[in-house]
Amino acid sequence: MIITGIGAAIGALVRYNLTAFIKGKLGTNFPIATLIINLTGAFLLGIVKDTEFALLFGTGILGGYQTMDTLAGLNFGAVIALNIRARGVTESRAVEGGTIRAGHGAEGVGTVFTVTLPLAQREEEP
Repeated sequence: MIITGIGAAIGALVRYNLTAFIKGKLGTNFPIATLIINLTGAFLLGIVKDTEFALLFGTGILGGYQTMDTLAGLNFGAVIALNIRARGVTESRAVEGGTIRAGHGAEGVGTVFTVTLPLAQREEEP
């Protein structure tokens, strides 16, 4: 378990530095770095999945390297911000505030589902 954690820390550092490098080279806010990281991570995971290094490289390093949750978060934020602007809100601070409130709302809904679904799936004892 420690080796997986160390690998995840290494992967996260590589992701962070690669993202900064790509953004610096391209000079764009489009999340192309996230796309590149996810594609290369999936490719590398396919190579190491059945090897003796799968725990360190697959689960650890590539788990920390890949950013599917980041991609989902970027998409969620973009959709919410575009919808807020479509409703006529143009001030940046108001858009940011609306996006943050929507994120907290989504977190609340996710928490409710996480707590209630296992309860709903339990079989009642006779």
